[in-house]
Amino acid sequence: MFSFEVFESIHARSPKAPRVGLSRRGYFSLNKAAYQLLGQPSRVLLLYDRERAIVGLKPADEDTPHSYKVVQQGKSQSHVIAAKAFCDHYEIAYGDEALHFRPRKEGDLLIFEVA
Repeated sequence: MFSFEVFESIHARSPKAPRVGLSRRGYFSLNKAAYQLLGQPSRVLLLYDRERAIVGLKPADEDTPHSYKVVQQGKSQSHVIAAKAFCDHYEIAYGDEALHFRPRKEGDLLIFEVA
């Protein structure tokens, strides 16, 4: 019996499926679907579960301490969060190539595994 796996080409991804990317420069990028799933916040708290290697993004207010700004990426519908210091602190690898994750909603958090 064969054990075939489906190849998930970058070009075959649905723009309607939530995606989070981690750029080679340490930015989290959220496609339109992920940003909408998160509730389209202007700021987020960056959370990390060391035991499970899971990142959590939590919507935050402008005056929330330790929150990070969510910025629209040019004219696209993607949004980015500067997360280099966060990734460095938690030793989340980035730099060689862009990484992509499939986030899911848990309560008011958008979470995804990075290991």
